[in-house]
Amino acid sequence: MSEITKKALVSSLIALCDEKKLNKITVQDIVNKCGVNRNTFYYHFADIYYLLDYMFRSEYEYVIGSIKSYSDLREGITLVIKEASKYKNLIINIYNSINREQLEKYLYSVNAKLFKGYINETHDLDNLSQDDLFIVEAYFKCGIVGLVLNWIERGMPGDMIHLSNQLIRLAESTIKGIKENMEVKKC
Repeated sequence: MSEITKKALVSSLIALCDEKKLNKITVQDIVNKCGVNRNTFYYHFADIYYLLDYMFRSEYEYVIGSIKSYSDLREGITLVIKEASKYKNLIINIYNSINREQLEKYLYSVNAKLFKGYINETHDLDNLSQDDLFIVEAYFKCGIVGLVLNWIERGMPGDMIHLSNQLIRLAESTIKGIKENMEVKKC
């Protein structure tokens, strides 16, 4: 029953973000929409931002759990973008609110897992030092998050998949270059 209530509160928050800005939504608005009382809300969450944190953690588990294989980077990035598109108003509201860090933290977490899994499953970079591997993973994680944040800032228009495909090509060619550079260093 507890998870059902939490999910209902999340659904109410998402629906309210279609109607007004996040910073204008109150706990009372959420519980009225959900049909529960304030005590029920506060039993589960300290405030709206804890509700957002729960929503992001749940979404992270769903997205990461839905990825069949990290070897298909395109599949993972497409899934992240499709999920973001489902919650367009909520994401734009969070992006424009004072608590934008939660959104960024979520995006960084998902993309870190995605790129680390991709690199580990598809590329033999065993000869790369841990520091160099960290830089490669961080570079691509930050690249996709930067693109997504820019897309959100512009109101999430059009087809983000095209941009993500360009980033994937860049990632693949960069990793290929890193591997070639590793081969040259061996000689």
